[in-house]
Amino acid sequence: MILIVFSAVGDSITAEFDWDELILLKYPGIIRNDIGRGGDTTLGVIERLDMILETKAQIYLLAMGMSAATINEVEPTGRNLVRI
Repeated sequence: MILIVFSAVGDSITAEFDWDELILLKYPGIIRNDIGRGGDTTLGVIERLDMILETKAQIYLLAMGMSAATINEVEPTGRNLVRI
């Protein structure tokens, strides 16, 4: 069995998503690191980027921006996504 490390990075949508149903049950060779945090922003991801990269994942899924969009911070969020 091939093992792949998958890290989901993001806000509450990422943290609360059912990754088991979508990926892990279908692909048992995947090891998941859930790095989603409720209310997180792109700036929060930048601040903990070292910790995220320590997972040494082969696949990183970045799902961010909804929290910022609801508080009208789309422009800085776009810049931060480019930095990430």
